[in-house]
Amino acid sequence: MTAGRMAAERRRFLPVTLPPGSVPPDEHHAVTRTTPVDLRQRSRNHIQTKGLVMMSNLLYRGPVIGDLHEDYAKKRILDEKAPVRAVAKISIAAPVEKVWQLISEIDRWPSWNAAVREVRVDGEVAVDTPFSWVNGKSRIRSTLAVVDPLNEITWSGISAGVRAVHRNTLERAQDGTVLVTSQESMSMPFLPLVFSSAKLHTGLNDWLTALKRAAEEE
Repeated sequence: MTAGRMAAERRRFLPVTLPPGSVPPDEHHAVTRTTPVDLRQRSRNHIQTKGLVMMSNLLYRGPVIGDLHEDYAKKRILDEKAPVRAVAKISIAAPVEKVWQLISEIDRWPSWNAAVREVRVDGEVAVDTPFSWVNGKSRIRSTLAVVDPLNEITWSGISAGVRAVHRNTLERAQDGTVLVTSQESMSMPFLPLVFSSAKLHTGLNDWLTALKRAAEEE
């Protein structure tokens, strides 16, 4: 064996130090091939996962009404896992005191909201006071959870098995208007089959529109 060939052989067995971040030569040739079978399996897995999520939402029962009242409504939060949720806002050109009076005098709701009737308040407007009312076609049993004058009134409620938290917050703007935010979560197994977040959003908008009309009247 010649001296040049012997040197070449020795170089084959010497350790090679690669620059940081470089890829060994053999790894450049490692190619992961995606076959039609892999694609079909990924698609099936995606569909199955999506189906499980949809079924989970459909069967979601939510907290019992007592827990919903204490752990959600009183803490000024909605049930974020509820399958039906919506938020609506409106700006009202009226003193915050007038807006608060309209929204907190529960027994007078029918005077400014035609969809509400048969209101009965069992006590003062205060935390844990129950009240019953009819909104459209729904007969509701509610309990006040937050009564923060000029800022927020929130209640929990149940109607035909549907459990809900309904928050109404008032925020005074620098121009003298009041931004009212109304938000609600609703849960019951199979509820999304008969009632949607879009329908709830429409109902909240109707509620706020009637409140605005009443508050802005001279």
